[in-house]
Amino acid sequence: MTSLTACPNHYICVPRYNHWQSDPFSRAGYGGPQEGQSAENAIASRYDLIVDAACPSCTEKRTPFGNTDAKLVDQDDVKAMRFEGIAGPTHSTQPVFSWTGDWARFPHYGQNTTMGFGWVNLSAAA
Repeated sequence: MTSLTACPNHYICVPRYNHWQSDPFSRAGYGGPQEGQSAENAIASRYDLIVDAACPSCTEKRTPFGNTDAKLVDQDDVKAMRFEGIAGPTHSTQPVFSWTGDWARFPHYGQNTTMGFGWVNLSAAA
C-alpha cells in the first residue's frame, strides 16, 4: 500500500499511516519549510526511521519514539465495552520496530524485542 486511497479499510489505515518517503505532508514539519521528508511528520510518527539523507536537520531527533498504538471504537462497541487495538509502532509500510542495534541500549523492560503485532478485538466480557 502506497497511499490511503489503496487501503481497503480507512478506519484501520488512517491512525497507522506512515508513508513518509512519498507523502507530501511529511515535509516541512517542525523544522519549517526547509525540512525535507521525515518519518516524524507522518500521522503515525516514527522517530527511529529518521535518516540523515532525507532530512539532515532532523537526525539529532532520531530516537525510539513515536506512535505506539491505535484503538478503534464505534457506538456499538462503546455499548458493548469493546474495541479493536494494535500495539507497537506502525509497520504496514515501514520496517517492524525492534529493540536491537541502535535501540538495544534503551530501557524496554517487559516489552517484546520485536513489535510486529496485529489488530486484536478486546472486550470487558469474560
